[in-house]
Amino acid sequence: MNPALVLATAVLVQQPALERFSFCKESPGGEYANQCFEVDADGRGVFRFAAPDADPVEVPFEFSTRGVERFNELLQATDHLADAERYESGRRVANMGTKTIVAEGSWGRREAVFNYSEIDEARELTTFFERMISQEMLLFGLELALQFDRLGIPERLEVIEREADSGRLPDPGRVVPALERIESASGLVNYAKTTATRLKERLIEAADSSPGAAD
Repeated sequence: MNPALVLATAVLVQQPALERFSFCKESPGGEYANQCFEVDADGRGVFRFAAPDADPVEVPFEFSTRGVERFNELLQATDHLADAERYESGRRVANMGTKTIVAEGSWGRREAVFNYSEIDEARELTTFFERMISQEMLLFGLELALQFDRLGIPERLEVIEREADSGRLPDPGRVVPALERIESASGLVNYAKTTATRLKERLIEAADSSPGAAD
């Protein structure tokens, strides 16, 4: 057998296998008390959020191809939360919302609970998912507008475009299907459709050129 093939196979076998991952953020005093992603190794799962004293809302979730690549890249940079117990910096800082991150796989179960971390890899993973929370809330609002408030769609599209302008859409490819639904919807003002088309083309280009960025 080809030695290079044997080596490549051995490397693949040795790669740790992710089974389940979750990222949850508590925001006391915020509009939503808890926002949480639960996904498998393929980036499929649910996004769940709940307002204080309200039942949680659960939305099916799936990263785009580039999004799941970026997610796995960031998780691997943490060595699958190998230093989870060190994530909390211990510094006296403002309450930034407790983050709970859990990764389960061939290494077992690892859990990090922290308010603020000074570990670069932990901060990058946290920033990615905090921006994913913002992105999912924008998409949820857009879907509601498509059903109940079609005159509000242009304003919501402008918000998404501003987020793209600032590079704060971590998975632009995931936004594209929602824009396609607006393009094909009947009874919408032409401005909403043309804005959706322009934004869709931009985000497709962004997703193709740089995973996890839309600038």
